[in-house]
Amino acid sequence: MKKSLILAAFSAALVLCVAGNALATSGVEILQQVEDRYVGKTSKAETKMTISDSGGEKERTLTIYRQKLDSKNLNCFQHFHSPSDIMNITFLVNEKDGAQEKFIYLPSFKKTRKIVSKDNDVRYVSSDFTYEDLNNFHAADYKCGEAKEDTLNGEKVYVIEATKTDAESQYSKFVFSVSQEKLIPLLVTMSVKKDGGTKTIENNKIKKVKNIWTPYEVIIKDAKKGSSTKLTLDKIEYDCALDADTFTQRNMEK
Repeated sequence: MKKSLILAAFSAALVLCVAGNALATSGVEILQQVEDRYVGKTSKAETKMTISDSGGEKERTLTIYRQKLDSKNLNCFQHFHSPSDIMNITFLVNEKDGAQEKFIYLPSFKKTRKIVSKDNDVRYVSSDFTYEDLNNFHAADYKCGEAKEDTLNGEKVYVIEATKTDAESQYSKFVFSVSQEKLIPLLVTMSVKKDGGTKTIENNKIKKVKNIWTPYEVIIKDAKKGSSTKLTLDKIEYDCALDADTFTQRNMEK
């Protein structure tokens, strides 16, 4: 009887551990949980972009619309409002049945251009983000080792080393530090193939909005160039109604 009680207690504890993701030690399993984290079916975010380099600071404002129908059907639309030299530049990501396409509209040329893999390391609107950095995140795009547990800024994290399955990636290695509680990468360190440099992405000032953990500040830094780009979230709406043509090339040129 005593033995069966011990086994029952052990089984109950095991169930609780699984429910709390405490047993998820595979790096790709944790990245899958990051991908699967609920972020609303739609969202609309009013955002400020601040680019800092040796020439000083430049500020831009933009609205970012997102839609996630399921894990293989996602859309993102970005529309710049200021300053005047980049006003009405729009960027679109369409992913249908796992096939992803990216487009940018430049009003000065009145032309929409498709972004292809050779553009991976091209800087997006002169920021520290490249077009590869704007890809939809999928755990299956990475080869990972086992996760290690650590702390970052007092928060428990999983540390995962990974490489991209795509040989055309501009990065040779990624190190993800994923919050165990929030399932958001607090820090991503990326090794650049071309110049041997390092870039980092930080998700900061994370708050709950409609029960969704939301970074109010995202900073990407390029150590080699000594530059950084900060995205500051001013306002966000989740599960909001969006027009049917929001995520279309036709909408880019309006």
